[in-house]
Amino acid sequence: MKVYKIERWDSISPPGSSNSLPMIYISADPSLIKYAQKNNYSFEVEIKGTNSIYDGKKIMGTFDSLLLGPNYESKEILNKNWHTIILTSYFYQYPPLMGEVIIPNLTEKKVSFNPIVKVKNYEENSPPVSMKKKSDLIGMNTFRIIFVLTLIFLILVLIFFLFKKHK
Repeated sequence: MKVYKIERWDSISPPGSSNSLPMIYISADPSLIKYAQKNNYSFEVEIKGTNSIYDGKKIMGTFDSLLLGPNYESKEILNKNWHTIILTSYFYQYPPLMGEVIIPNLTEKKVSFNPIVKVKNYEENSPPVSMKKKSDLIGMNTFRIIFVLTLIFLILVLIFFLFKKHK
């Protein structure tokens, strides 16, 4: 088991997905890089010390070099020799504290891991509206507007036909 300080949090949206995934940045040492290579760049991690929903959860992560990840224009980030771990979890929010990531099986040559584990089922523990994505809220509001306009239209048509009958 080895603990690494989380330097930064971001969220990314994989192509074709409407869900964002959390991505953490760490300074990786040669033993972690070697471990990632032996495990096809995917392994289980545990987050701690963020004071958020991620703490204490075992989550599958995909390890990557920052140079192969998202396109960064900031040389400051590239010069830090950071690596990323994309967590297979919903991105709920930026944690209040950076925290640490634990790599539990780092001393083993290769691990066989369980299927991907999500932090929590989104439907069971839906975040408050203030934390939902704007696109979700826009879609919900658009549906409500269309529904109300349809009701108004039907009422107007009904009134029109009732007045036409009486004349």
